[in-house]
Amino acid sequence: MKLVLFYLTNSKRHYTFQHFINLISSSKYSTDWILLVLTDSDDTDFYESILSKSEIKYKVVQVDSKNNYMNKVSFATNFAQSMNIPYMMKCDNDIFITSTTLDGLIDNLPILDSNNHLTLSPILTTGIPTVEYFASRFLPCQLKEQLERLYLETEFYDRDYSFYATLNKYTLESSSWNSSAFFKGVNSLVLPTKGIHPIRFNTKGIKLINSYILENKSKFLEARSSGLILTDDSPYLCNSVYCIKTNTYSTIINDKRLFLFVDHKNKFFYIDGYDELALNAYAKKNSCNHVFLDGCFGIHMYYNWYPECFDYEKEFCEKMFNT
Repeated sequence: MKLVLFYLTNSKRHYTFQHFINLISSSKYSTDWILLVLTDSDDTDFYESILSKSEIKYKVVQVDSKNNYMNKVSFATNFAQSMNIPYMMKCDNDIFITSTTLDGLIDNLPILDSNNHLTLSPILTTGIPTVEYFASRFLPCQLKEQLERLYLETEFYDRDYSFYATLNKYTLESSSWNSSAFFKGVNSLVLPTKGIHPIRFNTKGIKLINSYILENKSKFLEARSSGLILTDDSPYLCNSVYCIKTNTYSTIINDKRLFLFVDHKNKFFYIDGYDELALNAYAKKNSCNHVFLDGCFGIHMYYNWYPECFDYEKEFCEKMFNT
C-alpha cells in the first residue's frame, strides 16, 4: 500500500460524495491506496452505504467535533504510520479529481523522496498558485484574458492581522495582470498567511471558470498528465488537495513552533487551527517547494465564506454530473 487518501468531510456536503467516488473508482492502482473518510458528524452510515457498493478499499471514522480539522489530520497521520503507508493525500469534501489524476499523482509520488519537494498536487481550478496554471493550461486565450481583467477589479483590505491593501497596486492600480509581480508582492508581506490571490475574492472569476468547465466537461474528464511542474517559486501553497510523505507530515503537525507566528515588531502571536501555516512554514524553513502535476486538474467549486456557497455547489454538481 502506497497511499492513504484522507478525505475531510462533514454532513453539510453529502451531495458531493457520490460524485467524488464515481470519479476515482476506476483508478488502475486500486490496490495501492486506501480511502480514509473522516467525519465529525454522526453520519458514518451514509458513507458506508456508498462505499460498500464500490470496490474501493476504505475506512470511515467519526472524530471528535471539537477542533475537528486537526483531529482528522492527526488521526490520518497516525493511521498511515500504523499501516506503514509512506505517502498521504489530503482532500477536502469540495474537491473533484478523476481516476486519471489520482493515478498520475501515484505515479509521481517518488518525487517527494527528494528533500527539495514537499508536496505534490493536481492543478486545482481556484487554488493558489494553481489557478494561474489552470488558466494557462485549460482556458482558451480569450477567456484567460477575460479572467485577468476581472482580477483587476479586486480590492484588497487591511483587517485584523491581514494587511493586504498594498496588493491593490497589482489589481485596482494596474492596467494589466502580472502574476509574477503579484506573487513577489505577496512574498514581501510580513504576514502569517500568504494564501492570497484575486480569485479568492472574485466570484465573477470563479463562475467564469466553472461555466467553461460545465461547457467542456470532457476536457476536464479526459485530461492526461503531461509531466511535472518542478520549479514553482510562488511564496505559499493554498490547495485543499495535495500529497506528502507520511513521516514529513507527522513532523509538521507535531511541531507546535510551526503553528506560531511573531510579526516583525513582536506585536502578536498567531496560532493556526489548521495545517496550512505550518506546512508553508516548514517549506520555507527547509527551502523546499511544491510540485504540480501538469495537465491534470482538480475542481474546487467555490469558497465557503460566501453565504450562497452550498446552494451554488449543489447547482454546479447537478449540472456537472447529472445533465
